[in-house]
Amino acid sequence: MVAAPVTAVGRSTSGPRPINLSRDTRQVLELLDLSFGRMYGSQGRRVIYDRLSLSQVNPLTLRLSMMTSGFVPGFVWEENGRIVGNLTLLGSEVFGRYLIANVAVHPDYRRRGIARALLHEALDHIIGRGGQTVMLQVESDNDPAITLYLTSGFQILGTMNRWQTSPSNLRYVPIHANSVGHLRALGRQDWRAAYHLDRAIVHPDLNWPTPPSPDFYKTGLWRSMVDFLNGRKSAAWVLEMRSSANGERNLIGLVSINSEWGRPIWLRMRVDPAWQEEVEPPLLNSAIKHLKRNRSGTIRMNHPADDQLSNQLLSSANFRIQRSLTIMTLDLVKKG
Repeated sequence: MVAAPVTAVGRSTSGPRPINLSRDTRQVLELLDLSFGRMYGSQGRRVIYDRLSLSQVNPLTLRLSMMTSGFVPGFVWEENGRIVGNLTLLGSEVFGRYLIANVAVHPDYRRRGIARALLHEALDHIIGRGGQTVMLQVESDNDPAITLYLTSGFQILGTMNRWQTSPSNLRYVPIHANSVGHLRALGRQDWRAAYHLDRAIVHPDLNWPTPPSPDFYKTGLWRSMVDFLNGRKSAAWVLEMRSSANGERNLIGLVSINSEWGRPIWLRMRVDPAWQEEVEPPLLNSAIKHLKRNRSGTIRMNHPADDQLSNQLLSSANFRIQRSLTIMTLDLVKKG
């Protein structure tokens, strides 16, 4: 791929270049704060630092890693010494997959092709490293950005609502009169069935930034020790249905809670659509009962925006939508 020329900004001292972590971080943070900060209110600065993943990594370690791998963690557009555009480029745990984030252009320099030029620089770099797929997420109401990515070959996988609340605000939801199945805690033997149910209900790639690993739902002494040493806690419940024909037990719903010291509490719910109306309320109430004991922290949940039943249920439980993010992907193998 050859980057498209951007003739609207044409001085020799202007254009895209790889980010320099030693001198660019402050200007990039200021740009992201200007572009995204108002979106998050009083917590904007914290969110900006979370969005700029580079700031969470030891700069020396990152630079040494870059020197050995040749990986460029992003690109900026510099206009006469001033950074007016940014694109963060990240690797992922999935082989051949790269993530694009923090695409921002200063308001005074928009509609000049800067975002597209930065995107092409990033795609050129990824192709040069043998990358196979590229993923990104964008605010679902950001039509200009979505159009940019669509015209660059990206496809929409889906949109996820990010729900948020606190333990003190949670409310129990009404249980359906025809509730079915047996509700119990996730057992050691359930992890494979729970993993397959998760993948069947929600496309794995809608789990930003990486799909759940096959052992995501594993429990047991070793997992408990590892979680304890890393300041993590988890709890999960499943609802199973026993077949009247052969007595086989099938998981038709699950809910899990994962937390890490100093970070938000994450809730996850996966339910067979055939049983959704009967199964979701008791599962969610099990999680709410557990969360109310905590009495602190922020609770978040990413869930498909087109799941109307779950949306109504979460609203009833006093969750509120914080963000709505459209996840997009580009298959470089097919494109090539």
